[in-house]
Amino acid sequence: MGFDERRIRLEKSGNGDFSFLFVDTHATKECKEKLLAKDINVDDVMELEFCTERSKKSYLNYKNLLEKLYESNPDQHRGDNLAVWESVQPDSRVGRMFGIGSSDPHFLVAGTPSIACGSKSYLATRQSQEVQNVKIELENVQRSRQELENRLQQLELERVEREEKEKRERIERDEKEERERAERDKREQQMHKKLEDIMRKLSSPDT
Repeated sequence: MGFDERRIRLEKSGNGDFSFLFVDTHATKECKEKLLAKDINVDDVMELEFCTERSKKSYLNYKNLLEKLYESNPDQHRGDNLAVWESVQPDSRVGRMFGIGSSDPHFLVAGTPSIACGSKSYLATRQSQEVQNVKIELENVQRSRQELENRLQQLELERVEREEKEKRERIERDEKEERERAERDKREQQMHKKLEDIMRKLSSPDT
């Protein structure tokens, strides 16, 4: 992910300034975890741990110069300053700067695309982010639809199983009633036969 795209993502989470972006891309994993947990912030320069000595030195010099700028100009807007960052990167090549790469420095530091860059990097990154957002939204819709289809299939399976169970229970109940009816008929026949035998004995002349 490029610096432009990362800044845009950080903006959405409320951490779009250059100081946070630099720490987020150059600090150690443990330091970034503390930063996200808000145990420390980008102004706790002595608490920050960077992956390289150059990153640490650049950031410390940058923050020190910013503080001096604010002290000498109380009315100065307190925020990141591209000129100050450029001053601590004297060995930057044309088109590339440490901590910024080939991205638009005006956009990364100040949040406003430069006219010189024609906003191409910013627009390309913004468009890329919008495309990515559409893809994510589409994936969410497709996932929700698949989950709904799976749920409908599960409900249909449960309905079929329930109907089959009710059918089996009905058949078993009918068979049981038929057996009980047959048993009653058999007993009634036996009782009738016994009664007939008794009546014959009673009506016989020999009795």
